[in-house]
Amino acid sequence: MKKILAFLLCLFTIISLFSCDNRGISSDIEETTVNDTSSEGSRDYGDILRLYRLAVNSCANVELTVDALSITAEALGITDPQEKETFADIMMCIRYNYDGEKKADSTSPIYWLTFGYAIKDINGDGVDELVLLKEDYTVLAIFTYADGKPIMVGGYDYYKFTTTRPYLTNCWIYGNGTIYTSDLSGFDRFRVYRIAEDGKSLETVADYGWSLYMDYTINSSITKYYKRIDGQEIEISEDEYQAIHEQYEKRLGSYSVTEANKEYAAFDYVSLFSEAELIEEIYASALNNETMVCYNNEHRFLKTCHTPYDNVRLSDVANIKYGFVDLDGDGIGEPVIACGDTIILRYYDRTVYAYAFTFREMHHVTTNGTYSWNHNGSRFEYGSEKIYFEGADLRTKELYRIVDDGEPNAEYYIEGKQVSQEELQKYFEDNPETHIEYSPVDESWYYRLSLEEAYERAVKYWRLRPGEPDGACGTLYYSDAFVMATPGEDDAYEDDKYEDDVYYHFLCITKGYSHDGNGGVSTYAHDISISEELLIDATTGECIEYKRADGYEYAIYPQKAIDIAEEYWGVKQFQEETGKGTSSYLEIDISKFPHCTNKYYRVVLMREYNAEGDILNGDEVEILKEILVDAVTGECIEIGVEDNG
Repeated sequence: MKKILAFLLCLFTIISLFSCDNRGISSDIEETTVNDTSSEGSRDYGDILRLYRLAVNSCANVELTVDALSITAEALGITDPQEKETFADIMMCIRYNYDGEKKADSTSPIYWLTFGYAIKDINGDGVDELVLLKEDYTVLAIFTYADGKPIMVGGYDYYKFTTTRPYLTNCWIYGNGTIYTSDLSGFDRFRVYRIAEDGKSLETVADYGWSLYMDYTINSSITKYYKRIDGQEIEISEDEYQAIHEQYEKRLGSYSVTEANKEYAAFDYVSLFSEAELIEEIYASALNNETMVCYNNEHRFLKTCHTPYDNVRLSDVANIKYGFVDLDGDGIGEPVIACGDTIILRYYDRTVYAYAFTFREMHHVTTNGTYSWNHNGSRFEYGSEKIYFEGADLRTKELYRIVDDGEPNAEYYIEGKQVSQEELQKYFEDNPETHIEYSPVDESWYYRLSLEEAYERAVKYWRLRPGEPDGACGTLYYSDAFVMATPGEDDAYEDDKYEDDVYYHFLCITKGYSHDGNGGVSTYAHDISISEELLIDATTGECIEYKRADGYEYAIYPQKAIDIAEEYWGVKQFQEETGKGTSSYLEIDISKFPHCTNKYYRVVLMREYNAEGDILNGDEVEILKEILVDAVTGECIEIGVEDNG
């Protein structure tokens, strides 16, 4: 296992230069061969499954660009142009159904166990298709055989396949070979496919949907229903839309997509990886703080756990060491962490459990899976026990025990039965013990993220595109991550488990700006909102969605602070001063969002001068007044003008 950890570290260092993470599975992985002898149309999809495994193994940190995917493929030893293209396509399918940014340990090998596939003749033409699936039966891609080779006829990717091949977003497959899809957006488009007679593509059976557009003549949104025939969009009535929908999509009935694929497609799901082949990878990733452990009934990264005796966070403990010993007899060593106390890890049922012992409860762990203990009570006792497991529960069995050693009334026990001192000595001679060897943890255990690195993680977690707008119907919305507190600041955590002084605290801020459709955009945001809060562990990089308990939430949010300022000053946002060619604005200073050390919003009243009266492009701005708005009570406190223009 020490070699495995070293190998993983070296490989990560090399591959990280290419913005990917390969987790130690190389391209010479044993090929998976599929031979379903029940059908004459069976085909060998082994090469596709090999690429699928490599893609899952690498998907967490690969950028979805042509160059990045090409570099990743070459780093994995994929050089054939056709294989590189297939690898990139599979990677796209995985990533657009991949919630990695929302899972703290999504790079864990345990997460790989959620990927699988099924082999089935979907349309009954005698040729088996390969369907790449998640374990919840989400369809990632469909491959079939044509001209003697496997080809992808459709995939999950929302963007890439819109022009080159059908994309299978929200897809379920009916037993007669009909393939249904629908968009995952506020503007729904439904498509019904089947495999074409030539077996090389999916052909469209039905294409229909609805969308919203703004009718400025009535200042209201309108729902438009349509169907597409030969690529041409034809507007239809709501009744016709409902009739088509009833004929196709509503056959789903009360089933979810998962249930429908299980019920109607009757897939025989096969996991892409087995637990047995990943167990060493799982332990290595847990030690590298990439897989969470269940510790005191909480899922946490290992170095965020605390020692059981002094309650010190492991990332703050010097000279931590680890070794391995086979405790459950499966031939694979479980990690043992020496941190002054002792913590043992064991994988069971897709969870790595961490079991903690104080220094008196466990020391001198041996290669036989035994350990020593001692304590001073009314009678001095010490002895040895052996660990075993029942499911996720750790049990111990007493081997020997000595009571009041050296005293006239000393007692000796073997497996609970009292024996003589000579019998115990004979037991020692017959059962020699060797202590396990330990290695120090890597220095990365103690690494802390910079503010810039934490910001990038927040942006990735929320999937933000700073500087790029979203929105329609007269408003552009810009979202960005804003740091409220950094490690070392006295942030306001009401939950005790966040009291470790190691968190960056971010807000997801969205600003709305008016636009006129001709390129003109308002100077100041008319709507500012906080949508989410996030804690980022500076030691592990773990992202934690932070929800304030009742009584600690902001009673006043940004837009409410502006409303309070409007009432306080008797001025409305963007209120034009008639006849003077000027306009008034209210703005919240983004640097003054409240947190524990600053509970106020800073709101400024500004006047914009413009001879043309154009409120979008002012020639000069003057700050007239400033107030602080208490984020809890809404109280307004006047302050002096800091910047007069």
